[in-house]
Amino acid sequence: KFLTKMNNKRKKLLFGKKVLLMHAPFKDYSDGLWKKSECIIPPLGLLYLASSLKKDYSVEFLDMNAETLKKEEFGKLIAANDFFLIGCYTESLKNVEKIIEDIRACNKNPFIIVGGPYSSLTENYIKGSDITVIGEAEQKIAEILNSIRQGRTLIHFPGLIYNKGVKRNPGIMYVDNLDKSIFPSIELADCSKYGFLFGIKIGNMAGIMTSRGCPFSCRFCTHRGRIKYRERSSANVFNEIVEIRRAGYKYINIVDDNFFLNKKKVIDLMNRIIKEGMKIKIIVQARVDSVDENLCRLLRKAGVILLIFGIESANQEVLDYYNKRTTVDSIRSAVIVADRAGILTYGYLIFGAPMETQKH
Repeated sequence: KFLTKMNNKRKKLLFGKKVLLMHAPFKDYSDGLWKKSECIIPPLGLLYLASSLKKDYSVEFLDMNAETLKKEEFGKLIAANDFFLIGCYTESLKNVEKIIEDIRACNKNPFIIVGGPYSSLTENYIKGSDITVIGEAEQKIAEILNSIRQGRTLIHFPGLIYNKGVKRNPGIMYVDNLDKSIFPSIELADCSKYGFLFGIKIGNMAGIMTSRGCPFSCRFCTHRGRIKYRERSSANVFNEIVEIRRAGYKYINIVDDNFFLNKKKVIDLMNRIIKEGMKIKIIVQARVDSVDENLCRLLRKAGVILLIFGIESANQEVLDYYNKRTTVDSIRSAVIVADRAGILTYGYLIFGAPMETQKH
């Protein structure tokens, strides 16, 4: 019942091989029209999917935060494709549901798959989708599409929700060995449209993820206890940086939850960049207890210009409530040693913990 028009002996494929990857807009969307947002980096999740699909499928990519189309152009694009893979964030959920409605109005036989941070964290079915994916799908997405085209069962793929949300395959989609994933297809994104950081356009910026998950258990974190920590080898990461540089990007944003957890890997990667004389500027997210003076000097030499710290609070009671496992002294120390090395710092803060008072 799930795959419509399934024929008896599978003599006819149910869908074509044209795939449109869509990064739904964060700003208001209505009737095929939307406004752009200031984007830091291209969406890595969709570009990982593109790499897995482009060998056997015709793949197009539309970042609706970085570019706009006229209503007629958007309608033609929708009508020309068979599969629609949409990335969904909490901020874009309502827009995703509206886009799904418009896809079905413009295309007689679309197959719509939705995934991304919102789906993986809430494990909720996305209204109107044929499949909602929970987890990391890049190593299985081609096999999933092949199964759909041929009318085969999907029961053996973990983390899929379908039949209008009635059917749920147990588990989540999961990538165990990150080095086996093909690098995201950065060439599909226009590098000139990215690089907005906190409201300032600083240049062509690409993202890179050298690990996934985090072994810490901060109380506020949506990943807490759900996602196993895994990391890529420094050689694998360096090879991707080379490709990013060749694609014309001048900045990279390392978006790991905890890039410095394995300092040996970090040092090896920085030394590779220095040895090759690679001219690229790097932005990194970091815990305040993960940096020291020697590491910061090495980071600066390799091209790191900004460390973004999860400071959260300057009050020890609040930090302890969050189970942050840092101290106010370690916050001060991290900012000071980064400053001495010539690295800018930026701090994320959280106000309004359940136990927080005006005194805090």
